Amino acid sequence: MAEAWVLEGLRQAGVRPQRIRPALEQLQREFGREFVLVSAALATDGISVLWDFSRTEAGAGLIEGRTGQTVIREIVQDYLKYVGFAADGYPNLLELKPFEPSKVVVDPYRSSGQPVFVTSGAKVATWRRC
Repeated sequence: MAEAWVLEGLRQAGVRPQRIRPALEQLQREFGREFVLVSAALATDGISVLWDFSRTEAGAGLIEGRTGQTVIREIVQDYLKYVGFAADGYPNLLELKPFEPSKVVVDPYRSSGQPVFVTSGAKVATWRRC
């Protein structure tokens, strides 16, 4: 779920969907891990890797000229700030931005991973039925 969240951020930043798979494979080679979209390093080193990759034949068209590296870095950092990371470096929490200003999170250790309001612990599904 956290990967889908960051993927949407990349799409919003102008990363072309048909170019995402080769870019992810490049990031996986660089970082040596499978789930690169939920790596905290994506917002720093990963953006540089994507930018460099976009300048190769395999990565041509990955990043639109109108967005540039700096804008993509800001957008990825914005999306990653909603992801909480465990000690092992993998995500363990996702805050759902669309519910702001209320703080709603998806935490696999609370309410079986269903979205809950942080302050009350009430499930969003329960609240919507009221």
